[in-house]
Amino acid sequence: MATAITTALEKILFAGHGTDDLGNPYIKLAVAGSKIDLPPYSIADLLEPRRRVLPELGQAGCRLLSRSSQTTLIKMLEDYEPDGPADFLIVPRLGSLGSYYVRPRSIIGQPPLRVERALGSLDQDMLRKYRSRGSLGRWQKQIGNPCSGNSRLMFAASLACTGPILPFVKGPRTGGFQITGPAETGKTTAAMVAGSVWGCHRDSARAEKGFAENWNTTLNTLDETAQTHCDALLILDETNLAGTDDQSRANAVLNGSFRLAEGSKRKRLNEPETAAWRLYFLSTSNLSLDELAAAGGVQVDEQHRGRLIDVALPQDTGAGIYEDLHGFADGAALTDVIKNRCRTTFGAPGYRLVQRIYKNKQTVSEAKSFLSKRRAAYIRCVRSRAAKIGAKPLERSTARFATVYAAGCLAIHLRVFTWRRPDLLRAILACQFDSLPSSTTAPTSPLRRRLSEYCARHRDRFVDLDRGRLDRARHTLGSAPGYLHTHKGQAWLYLTAKQLEAIIGAGRAASLFKQELAAEGLLARTGDRLVVQRPIYCGPGNKGYEWVHALPTALLDNVIVGP
Repeated sequence: MATAITTALEKILFAGHGTDDLGNPYIKLAVAGSKIDLPPYSIADLLEPRRRVLPELGQAGCRLLSRSSQTTLIKMLEDYEPDGPADFLIVPRLGSLGSYYVRPRSIIGQPPLRVERALGSLDQDMLRKYRSRGSLGRWQKQIGNPCSGNSRLMFAASLACTGPILPFVKGPRTGGFQITGPAETGKTTAAMVAGSVWGCHRDSARAEKGFAENWNTTLNTLDETAQTHCDALLILDETNLAGTDDQSRANAVLNGSFRLAEGSKRKRLNEPETAAWRLYFLSTSNLSLDELAAAGGVQVDEQHRGRLIDVALPQDTGAGIYEDLHGFADGAALTDVIKNRCRTTFGAPGYRLVQRIYKNKQTVSEAKSFLSKRRAAYIRCVRSRAAKIGAKPLERSTARFATVYAAGCLAIHLRVFTWRRPDLLRAILACQFDSLPSSTTAPTSPLRRRLSEYCARHRDRFVDLDRGRLDRARHTLGSAPGYLHTHKGQAWLYLTAKQLEAIIGAGRAASLFKQELAAEGLLARTGDRLVVQRPIYCGPGNKGYEWVHALPTALLDNVIVGP
């Protein structure tokens, strides 16, 4: 037995020593003949070897099970005297460190010195979810493409790209967004799209929500959870799980949001250092922040609203979070497909984004300049639009939306996303302005914006009837996003009744909006009817005519198409 113990201990090698940026010492061990690269251990780790050191040595093939062998190991560690200057720099956290970026299992970029990761204090299950499956091209086709035309999904994916660029931007570098709306409307789908940029949980039960955590478990370990998502994205699904009743739920969400927005753990008396992080987080909730607070009898003010920003669902689309179903029968069908894809294709966008930003010092510098210009452009757009409609969005909210827009633009620029920048601008603006209090905008202005942006976004896919009428046997009216036609020398956009209803809804506000358009000459009419007959199909006389809503292309004259 003694021989076996001696042999096991003799496998242990001292592979070097290092310090972190605070000067704390670390020792790196290795096991002879093992391919497992053991992490460096702090003094705290060595004082409690049963917690990490012994289990990890065992995984590397050196099992020290008896108390005598463990005592001998402790003696070896006590007697070890580092020789010379530090062999490496210790990095005890994830994320950006200037010219390089630390991931759970790799370092991307060009660190000036040899770097070793010491992430043992972080949740290992959470670290393991940073992984990839499927290529970037597959993600773009299966997940990125269905996001196109769906502003909340484009927003969520762009939000996921903020982590690696937060060190480079001015303005808030912490804080959160909350997608709000009734149950079963696709909020979790948006969260899964965002998470698919970074990875997916390995445990089959947790993988049902992809990369996301939930409010219930996170509140117990908020600081550790935040550190594990530093310079990435923290997703917290379902505020309903944050408490046992309305009051505890409201307090938990408000306090949790404040703590996350602070960016560091509260320091206790005589505590030498505290946990810190830098991240945006995404929450999903059936209730808005004000509704949560009202239900729980808790007061909220602009400080709360500036730290947790509501993103409401698109209004009156009839398809929950979706504005474009991409040929699917309904929102539920599209939700099922996207969720399944997020569980099988994930991680490549985040990895490629970091790899292309942190390739070298020049790419980092170029990213900083690019982001600054895009943020400034977004802020100008917001101020211009807000002035026109008399809205007063919070400056901190605008600053965070600007960072989301800039991150998405950078992902487009680096060929991670395949969307067009003007479409992304419209999407992020819609997320911000649709979520402002209703008192700040005219009742029909969101409908006008939604209609004009739909036509602008899909115009390239409208069928051009000037090239010839359609064959009724081959084309179903409404199967295209819309139709283009020159009628009596004027250019028109045609939409079917179902298409217009899907865009602006069918209630009183929609009816008033159509009357308003007609009064302005922006919606053609036949007597009292707000539809007209126009030639669509081949056929003699008026046999090829169909009833449609006809809008002059002047509707698009004031649409923002991007800086």
